[in-house]
Amino acid sequence: MTRNLSVQAVILAHRKAEGQHRRVVLLSPTVGMVNATAYGAKRGSLTGKIGQFTSGTCELYWNPVRNSYKVVDFSPEGYRPFITTTLPVMYTASMVSECIMRTFVGGGEYDELYYLVLAALDSLEHEAYREMVVIQFLWRYLVISGFLADTSHCASCAIE
Repeated sequence: MTRNLSVQAVILAHRKAEGQHRRVVLLSPTVGMVNATAYGAKRGSLTGKIGQFTSGTCELYWNPVRNSYKVVDFSPEGYRPFITTTLPVMYTASMVSECIMRTFVGGGEYDELYYLVLAALDSLEHEAYREMVVIQFLWRYLVISGFLADTSHCASCAIE
């Protein structure tokens, strides 16, 4: 496996680590969910780039001895400041993030899931779609992860 990776990613979560560092959880269409450390994310070249629900190109370094990833650089392409404007929008975005992290990316369809998460987060910008984001995200996530095989008819009454 190559040690240096350049991947598209969305930051699902971040938290403080020791000193000036942050631990981030990334979702990528090629490598799936990655836990990585962003060294110097509080006072360094990554300051202001590492934010929850931000998407972009991430440069990762894999250390085989420690079996861990390090964020070398992050080039944000999609800031989503509207997520923090109201509490219901923040709760909805957090539900999407937690659903992905707690189910370990739903079985490995990383490419479809990555674009589903981006579509759900971007749909929160439009006030008219906010109530439907949860329903649409969960329905499509269940299909992608294999819990729902046939969505062409109702499961209880078999009407198409």
